[in-house]
This record gives sequence, C-alpha cells and structure tokens, in this order.
Amino acid sequence: MVWFAEMAPEGYRQAAFLTPRMAPMGEARYGFNLDDVLLRDRSVPVGGAPAHFIFISAFCCSTLLARLLDSTGALVLREPTVLGQVSMLRYPPGADCGWEEEWRAWAELGIRMLGRSFSPGQTVVAAKAWPEIRRAVRIIWP
Repeated sequence: MVWFAEMAPEGYRQAAFLTPRMAPMGEARYGFNLDDVLLRDRSVPVGGAPAHFIFISAFCCSTLLARLLDSTGALVLREPTVLGQVSMLRYPPGADCGWEEEWRAWAELGIRMLGRSFSPGQTVVAAKAWPEIRRAVRIIWP
C-alpha cells in the first residue's frame, strides 16, 4: 500500500520531516495498492523534474541546510520516507533472483515521484540521512 497526502508549499517548508507525525498532511490521505500505482505509471508515466539528492551522514544540521535551500525557491523534501522504503526492499528476506527486476521498477517509480513539484521548473532536492539509500539510488542512476 502506498499513501498520498495533499500538502501546500508552506507545509513542506514548515515540516521538520515528511512523516504523518511531523508534517501538516491534513486528514485527507489516499491509499493505493502498489501494483495499481505501478500499472498506472506504465500507462501514464509520472512526470516531473529530476530530483536532486543530498545524502548526509547524520541527523545533524540538515534542517539548517534545508532552510537555506528553501530560501532559493527549491522544494526541499526532508527525509522522504520512500527512499528508506526503497532501500529496505532491496534485499528482503527470502527474495529470489527475479526480485531485482521488480525492485528496480518500484525504486525507479518511487524516486521519480520525488520529482513532482508545485511549479514547472522548480528544483526538487531530497535530503536524507542513511548510507544504504545512497547505494540504492546509485544502482538505479549510476
């Protein structure tokens, strides 16, 4: 299941992290089966600008960096959950060799969805602290 929530640009700027506990996501959240989202993407691909990534080694000064980037007009995604989920799915217990192709499809979709912005041409920056995620992103975009 994947969940979507509507957020205003100001909500992104105010959110310490993009989690339901820390971001003003409101009451309206929409859940979809992962297979349905992937099927929809194959018929009408998710658009958007390429997301840029900043991988940090600890939860230290990332808010300061995010606020600096916010001031340039960029849409800064602080600790987007999808990156952690993609990374954890990379080697699930009991997965066989055929899992790689399926994982790559999910990972590409999840990371492309980060490129959606509020206005055309707006730069999207995802800031995440976790070395495993950096490895997963490099596998998709070497």
